[in-house]
Amino acid sequence: MVACYVILPKSAVEVSVYVFTMMYCATLVYFTYCFTDSYRRFRVTMDNFYSEDLAARLRWIAIVFYAALVVGVFALVTAQYFNFVLGTAFALTSLCFYTFFGIQILNYQWQFEIIETPQNDENTESPAKINTGLLRRWIDEKQLMEQGITINNVAHYIGTNRHYLSEYINANKNMTFRQWINSLRLAEAKKLIRENPEMTLNEIAEQSGYSNARNLIRQFYQQTGGSPTVGKEKNLNS
Repeated sequence: MVACYVILPKSAVEVSVYVFTMMYCATLVYFTYCFTDSYRRFRVTMDNFYSEDLAARLRWIAIVFYAALVVGVFALVTAQYFNFVLGTAFALTSLCFYTFFGIQILNYQWQFEIIETPQNDENTESPAKINTGLLRRWIDEKQLMEQGITINNVAHYIGTNRHYLSEYINANKNMTFRQWINSLRLAEAKKLIRENPEMTLNEIAEQSGYSNARNLIRQFYQQTGGSPTVGKEKNLNS
């Protein structure tokens, strides 16, 4: 743009401003599309590896990107219609954004292993066929109740590769690994509520693999649209 102001006549500068503005907007749209697609695939990868929603810990990445998008649009508006109020508001907005971004980046090195581990490929020489008998035994032994399990734990138990197991769960259960584990834990929680209505929610959460009662209630509501306390009350009344 500086070169256009220096070299081109005034009538051509207006055209160049319009062209560069369209290019800038197109770039923002392109980056938004790329990020949205990458972030969606990232969440699927995380959900196909961890039994817990560890992707939620990195939700700040999406917040930072969309905040940067707002700053980018604000920068364009400020450049086009500059005045003291807009300039001051843009400076303060940028200061807040980059402060938050800087703090998150400093902490990112401690979080990166969470992202890196699911991305690493492992030896794919394990048999592609899934031993459903061993998988059923893993479920019957209630190993899904352990905290922090990953798909590697299950794949190692049944003697296969995590990629094959992930594909099997996605295709046959129509779920990610995390959704599948949560469905099994929720089924166990419903069974405990039905058979032991006198148990507290904390006891049910502990015995069904949830870290606390709050997680149990959240998962119960997401899956059924209701609360586990309603089921407890019905069973106690009957």
